[in-house]
Amino acid sequence: MKAVHQTIVNTTNGNCMQASVASILDLELDQVPKFVEMEGDQWFWGIVSFMESFGYQYKGYCSDQFNDSFSMSDLQKFIGIDGYFLTSGKSPRFNCGHMTVYKLEEDGSFNLAHDPHESGSGILDISDVLIFEKN
Repeated sequence: MKAVHQTIVNTTNGNCMQASVASILDLELDQVPKFVEMEGDQWFWGIVSFMESFGYQYKGYCSDQFNDSFSMSDLQKFIGIDGYFLTSGKSPRFNCGHMTVYKLEEDGSFNLAHDPHESGSGILDISDVLIFEKN
């Protein structure tokens, strides 16, 4: 995992998703699409498609907020990308969501590995975790 920082910080078109995906794939920021500029929920399908182009399959997401997802306790069943996962939650700076990279450690703990915001302060809570694994 390569720490890539976001270059746009605001509530409407910040590029934390782009920077988090770049980080988890060891890419430069400009090698990753600007997902936030995609219409509606197309950012999600943009991430899925982009990750698939690197040989990673979308397995689902963990969230204790939605019935059609895995629960956070199910996360232990997955290995992610070398233990890393794209994780979203409430930003500590703005009233909006923020994407970061968390790592599932061998002892089962789930810890912030990288916050693309320069503060490195992470998220206030985990709302969902996108699960990708190598095909």
